[in-house]
Amino acid sequence: MSSIPDPRVSVDPVVRHGTARLFIGIGESVYTLIPAHGPSPAWILVAHTGQRAGARYTAAINEHGHLSCSCPDHQERGARCKHLGALIGARLLSVPAGNTSPPAAVRHAPAQANAKAITSDPAEISAAQACSRARRAKAVRP
Repeated sequence: MSSIPDPRVSVDPVVRHGTARLFIGIGESVYTLIPAHGPSPAWILVAHTGQRAGARYTAAINEHGHLSCSCPDHQERGARCKHLGALIGARLLSVPAGNTSPPAAVRHAPAQANAKAITSDPAEISAAQACSRARRAKAVRP
């Protein structure tokens, strides 16, 4: 038996560098999800497409245990917005105990509740948007 290591076998671990990114599609908009660091679960959503491209919202469970979002819909109406509905649907936020009302996204716009996590691949994002548009177009036809 030889004490010389086999040169074909690497003894150093493979180090991979890069950044994992998480995206979520809500309707025709695609958002980047960034975990917000703090005492309670929170996510920062940055819109990449749609009418409000570039908009940045923070969805969280506040210090009182209630869901909150910095978007205008949630701030002005106080209802559960599509951002909270999507994060709850993707299981990135949980509904606080005792809060049994359905998300506003489900009550007011069923298509908004069908948010799905997607990859960062631009081709997959385009395909998801095309599928969403086709589904809505089909639902509108008599």
